[in-house]
Amino acid sequence: MRSSTWAVGVRCTASVEVGERWGYRSRAGEKLVEAEVVRLGAKRPARVRVRFVDLDHEGREEWVPPARLKVPWGQVEEFMARDRRWEAARALSPRVLDRPTDGAASQVIDDTYVNETVRMAHRNADRGLLYVGDLDRLLRDLDWTHEQFVEQPGVFYVEPDGIWVAPWPVTEAVAQALAARHADALLGQVADDERRARLEAVYGHEYGRGKNSWSVSPEICAEVDAELGAPRRELLRRWCGADAVDRRDELEALRSEVRRLGELVVAAIEALRTAGADKAAARVEKQLGVHLPS
Repeated sequence: MRSSTWAVGVRCTASVEVGERWGYRSRAGEKLVEAEVVRLGAKRPARVRVRFVDLDHEGREEWVPPARLKVPWGQVEEFMARDRRWEAARALSPRVLDRPTDGAASQVIDDTYVNETVRMAHRNADRGLLYVGDLDRLLRDLDWTHEQFVEQPGVFYVEPDGIWVAPWPVTEAVAQALAARHADALLGQVADDERRARLEAVYGHEYGRGKNSWSVSPEICAEVDAELGAPRRELLRRWCGADAVDRRDELEALRSEVRRLGELVVAAIEALRTAGADKAAARVEKQLGVHLPS
């Protein structure tokens, strides 16, 4: 993978030379036109003087940002083929994602791959696309075959960046599969998030410190959680699976019961000592295996 910034598909054109011919376009989606570099600017921001070769432009010359020179003219067909693959992946992804679903998928993927070997895109144009820099690891985590991933509609490989790109339906399927395989850890995060939401619905939330701090009221916290947080947690629970949720509920119930029984035993030991039955209290404490102050 080329860099941790994940500037996927962006090509640096700072090394253009006078006399070279490049594919030029001023904005995404436009057709590339042939332009010859006739002069390099010496001031900032960087500019390049180009002459348009196509007869429709009648030899027009302009000073343009070098970023508009997308690819050497001899590689235009390859560039356009890659462009079409990007557009196909974007076309399979909704323009606006459902926010709880977007948040749930992002949480699962980002928490599983904190070192960014796999990442969900958040830029508007590419929102929901999945970037995979270590496909072997992802396939092991999912227990998927190579074909199960790469043969999905819209999936393609970006040679210069060394990554695989997949559209939103694949991103969502990956997030669901990861949630099911990491259900116990994820449900713990969901429970922590729910506890925080309950506290903030009562006390609000404070951001920053000192003069730079500001507060969000309990009412706003509750409103935002009802709109985004609660639906996201419910979706994550569904992705984790009913069995995992039941296990988590049983574990929480068991912990509560253990705490309750522990409090009863401690109260019994204290009652024995209050009654002067120190030996009996010591015997119960020894059988408990935990010194009372603990």
